[in-house]
Amino acid sequence: MKVTRALREGLLRTKLFASHEKLGCKFVDFAGYEMPVTYSGLGVSKEHEACRTGAAVFDVSHMGQWMVKGKDREQFWESVTPIDFEKIPMNAGSLTVITNEQGGIKDDAVIMKRPDSLYVVVNAGCKVKDWEHIESYMSKFEGDVEVSEMTEYGLLAVQGPKALSVLQNLLSGEEKNLVSGMKFMEQVEVKLQSIIPARITRCGYTGEDGFEISIPNCLMDRLFTALMENGATPAGLGARDTLRLEAGLCLYGNDIDESTSPIEASLNWLISKRRRAELGFVGAETISKHLTEGVTRKRVCLTFPGPPARNGAALLNEDKEKIGEITSGTFSPTLRKNIAMGYVPKALQKSGNTVTVEVRNKHNTAEVVKAPFVPHNYAR
Repeated sequence: MKVTRALREGLLRTKLFASHEKLGCKFVDFAGYEMPVTYSGLGVSKEHEACRTGAAVFDVSHMGQWMVKGKDREQFWESVTPIDFEKIPMNAGSLTVITNEQGGIKDDAVIMKRPDSLYVVVNAGCKVKDWEHIESYMSKFEGDVEVSEMTEYGLLAVQGPKALSVLQNLLSGEEKNLVSGMKFMEQVEVKLQSIIPARITRCGYTGEDGFEISIPNCLMDRLFTALMENGATPAGLGARDTLRLEAGLCLYGNDIDESTSPIEASLNWLISKRRRAELGFVGAETISKHLTEGVTRKRVCLTFPGPPARNGAALLNEDKEKIGEITSGTFSPTLRKNIAMGYVPKALQKSGNTVTVEVRNKHNTAEVVKAPFVPHNYAR
């Protein structure tokens, strides 16, 4: 993303900063960017509700977008992640993890398989270290692969049960049918309003149906305005966090990090039968051991009464000994109760087990529940 320096030294701004400012947005420092957290006259709850019942639009241009070329591109990415391209149809993709040598998670990423390329989206707070990591492995790779940053492109996410109808208003002719026929994690290239070249992926970070739209920076203001004019409510990072937590989705740096393996994080499903058998990716030996021998802790979903628990809150056993901690927590606007994710001993990972959560020296009983808290509404 092409960025300009913020007034506060060291922070970056996306192309839409001025548009957010005009909407009376409150900003926060997130991953080195001055990002909208909530909008004037709305607030987190209303923005959250708009996404669950209508359509919301999020500026996610702080995230890294990469284009991967070269005839051996799939071979290379299977060497640095456990992704299985044999299982992915053309013009579709998958969530995966970039792993380190110890089997930890350097980042989570979405990778889309195109006829002549791969399209990769990585987290804003990780994109510099991800780039250095990938470069180090490319220098040892003997095949044909090239990775470039898509710095001239921004990214918008329109999410919610009415996201498709909002987007359809900006399409014409056969492209309407093309987009409406997309399934979850599929990608197409179309022109919005007949002139905006857009790479559209049917995915998101809210648990709702929706689309992530990559377009040139110079057209970001136009598309952001058009989406709002056609019914999408602007939403910030506050609602994005409550939505993703209700959906049971991990936040990098909280729920997963370089000390967490995909197996501990309950992300076993990311590793196919073929990749488990063949291995051949960074950290595969440790991850294989975790698959076969098990792990001592697991990420779980929790509900409990009392005050909400935030990242770092202790989880205790019957003897009030610390056995784990909360990694993400909030009050769910949809369910009207506290929800959280955290790590507990493997013996307690099944639904129905209980632990004690400690918040400001007060203790409440937390119950392990199945993920997600709110059912996903993806277009399958």
